[in-house]
Amino acid sequence: MEKTSKELLREFVNSQSFTSTTDIFNAMKELFSDVLQQVMEAELEEKLGYEKSERVSRDGENISSKNYRNGYSKKSIKTQLGEVDIKIPRDRNGEYEPQIIGKYSRNADGMEEKILALYSCAMSQRDIAEQIRNLYNVEISDTLVSKIVEKITPEISVWQNRALNPVYPCSDRCVRSWEENWDILTTFFAYPAEIRKIIYTTNIIEGLNRQFRKITKSKPSFTNDDSLRKIMYPASKNIVGHWSVICRNWDMVSNQLSIMFSDRATA
Repeated sequence: MEKTSKELLREFVNSQSFTSTTDIFNAMKELFSDVLQQVMEAELEEKLGYEKSERVSRDGENISSKNYRNGYSKKSIKTQLGEVDIKIPRDRNGEYEPQIIGKYSRNADGMEEKILALYSCAMSQRDIAEQIRNLYNVEISDTLVSKIVEKITPEISVWQNRALNPVYPCSDRCVRSWEENWDILTTFFAYPAEIRKIIYTTNIIEGLNRQFRKITKSKPSFTNDDSLRKIMYPASKNIVGHWSVICRNWDMVSNQLSIMFSDRATA
């Protein structure tokens, strides 16, 4: 399941040693600015046909006879995080115009969530490429996507593999508990694959909770637990009444349960 921007933001905040809301927003702005900067650098490289350190372009022509980099121009853009300062790379001929931020655009609202998603854990290069395409809202070349991914992946990897501050006091306890209770945890693997899938799959619960939220969101509050039960009980009966899809390979699962728990009745 994809993480929401709030979940990604919470994960980022928990990994830092912030002392104020100002620290949080400054850090978020820095992430946002760094990604935009790398994206624009990749755009310019694609436009010029060579990287900063190269002396010969891809077609073998000497770079001195071609268009080349010509410093930066500063620009402030508005985001949900406040104003963010960026440096737009320039070329000698003035041909380069950023695609990620329009030439005359001063508003980048909506990019925050997509850039945050780049920093979510365990993203593959393919995932990052997909997020890059989503950033543009227009079709861009595979070459440009690859170049951007190549530029920002190292930064994202460093962030993902950073040494976390001691802000997760329960981490060591969780690992210790896992190790101490390994014999109990491994009973899960005593079940056949078909049964294990039913145990770890949460689709049914998630679907049920989604239906419950549809019902409760129209009520601003409940006076007591009984008032909630009076709504949820008939609702749950109605929801369950619509369950008609049989679990995949249920015949096999049922037979396996009958063998494993022969003293219990199975349906």
